[in-house]
Amino acid sequence: MSEEREKEILNEIQKMNQKLDEMNQSKRVSTPVLYVIAILGFLLIAPILVDLIIPFIN
Repeated sequence: MSEEREKEILNEIQKMNQKLDEMNQSKRVSTPVLYVIAILGFLLIAPILVDLIIPFIN
């Protein structure tokens, strides 16, 4: 009986490990999403950099 119980416990632990592995797999961001992030980043950061650099030029 104990061997059966140990096998059941082992199977449950393996199932839990598989579920954890599936959850921890890295999910890649698609290329169009990366382009949108890059454009938004440029649109937000570029004006700030220009505002900081122009006073040094004048």
